[in-house]
Amino acid sequence: MAWWEWGLATRERSGERDGTAAPTMRRGRIGAIAWEARVTGRPVSYGLNPRTLLKGQGRVARLVVYQQIGRAEVPHKLALYDGGWQYGRKHNLAVIRRVMAELEREGAV
Repeated sequence: MAWWEWGLATRERSGERDGTAAPTMRRGRIGAIAWEARVTGRPVSYGLNPRTLLKGQGRVARLVVYQQIGRAEVPHKLALYDGGWQYGRKHNLAVIRRVMAELEREGAV
């Protein structure tokens, strides 16, 4: 398993607790940076707003941004959003905007 595939564990029943359609896991890469997002079927109150990149009425319930450190296949989390920003938003804002733009191109948000 590659380092960018480690992240989020897919939960079969996640999404049922908030009444949304079954969420989907989206994964991607932007250069050396990998990301994973849990996208709900409809906007939720704790979702990442794609315009403001803050909590509130978005479809991205969880977003993790990774980067490989050194030659070892060990991922380093740059940013984590899980119903609210845990860390990394300010220092990685440009990368997060590119990830959200990618999700918008795919029609996920």
